[in-house]
Amino acid sequence: MDSSEQIKERLVLAQQKYERAKEKAARLAKTTVVEDLEGDLGAVVVSGYGQLNEIRINPAELRYTNGRGLSAALLRSIKRAEAKAEALRQETSTDAREGHRR
Repeated sequence: MDSSEQIKERLVLAQQKYERAKEKAARLAKTTVVEDLEGDLGAVVVSGYGQLNEIRINPAELRYTNGRGLSAALLRSIKRAEAKAEALRQETSTDAREGHRR
């Protein structure tokens, strides 16, 4: 195979890899992870990248907690949601690598 053929082949592979990365990024950007707070206090929503998008508070349940309890529940739920988003990213990366090997 001459060098121009090798360059063409590498270019095609690079373009395929780029397209897979774009698809993965689009999927993760559209993905949301919703994690409930304990005690039915509400929920947090993070993106597939683990970025906090929304905090939903159930006002009717606030009478059963205080600021310290609410903040602790929020922090725990955000950490769980971020961990789930990280697992999704790892799963997506693994799927992409396995698809590349096939």
